[in-house]
Amino acid sequence: MDNKWRNEHIKLDEILKSLFTSSNKVMLDFINNAFNEEYTYDTELVFENNEFPTCGFDMIRADMIIKVLGKKQVVYHVEFQTKKDADMAIRMFEYGFHKAKKEAEHQKNTEELYFPKQLVIYIEENNSIEDELNLLVVFPDGTEADYNVPVIKNWEYDARKLIENKLYVLLPLQILKYRKKLEIIKSGNSADKKEQLRELLNEAKKTAFVVAKEAGRLVDTNKLYDSDFDKLLSSVENLMEYLNRKYLNDENVRNEVRKMVKTLYDPLVEKRALERKAVEIAKNLLDMGMETENIAKATGLDLKKIIEIKKCIDSK
Repeated sequence: MDNKWRNEHIKLDEILKSLFTSSNKVMLDFINNAFNEEYTYDTELVFENNEFPTCGFDMIRADMIIKVLGKKQVVYHVEFQTKKDADMAIRMFEYGFHKAKKEAEHQKNTEELYFPKQLVIYIEENNSIEDELNLLVVFPDGTEADYNVPVIKNWEYDARKLIENKLYVLLPLQILKYRKKLEIIKSGNSADKKEQLRELLNEAKKTAFVVAKEAGRLVDTNKLYDSDFDKLLSSVENLMEYLNRKYLNDENVRNEVRKMVKTLYDPLVEKRALERKAVEIAKNLLDMGMETENIAKATGLDLKKIIEIKKCIDSK
């Protein structure tokens, strides 16, 4: 593995993992729909340490491990996989075992191992990838245990389907649908290779714009917070930069993507400024004794927000 390939792989890995730094609300939407759960938005979750020492004193690193807190704590483990890997089921078993072992040691119960709920998200289209990973574990006495891990196939989803299933954090992955075709063109001997790469990158750019616009609509309908929108836009820009740098390295494409992101981001900045101003006005009107309902009408803020501001003032 040469250094350039390793650096590109690490960069992509970092971008993918950044998708799961979204708000609790968005992460709970993902967990509920990817794992068929029914957590409410007040459920607390924490990101767990994803590094585990092996017997050979090396470290293995999972992509994402989240623990949902409550009366019954549940651990979730998600891996991104770009291409099909024949050893993926064994790798997932290894991750699961190490996490289960760590939890058992923490609970001081080393007689039982509770594996996390696991999921693999495959990025690159491959028709030979099944709907789940399967591994048969056979113990010395002949006892057999089926180990299964469900799979999400990125290419089977468009932006609309992801939104319908509340898998908002996966929206930027739509851009990576073009990676396989770009790789084929780049490794080929076509005389107009560069033009083909440019055309396909333009298609990816159009998809990036659709994803970014849809994310903006999700903010408008309160399905995403502003901070989630920031992260999604950043991921869209970074993934487009990753594709451009790897396959064409065209400054025009780079500038067009930056312009697109700025076009979508600037209205959000303006909206935040207006909201801050409205909050300050609301505080002044509350100090003057105006009724909360009238303040809501005067500022355009919803009544719930006005009540929150009042509680904050009263607590001081």
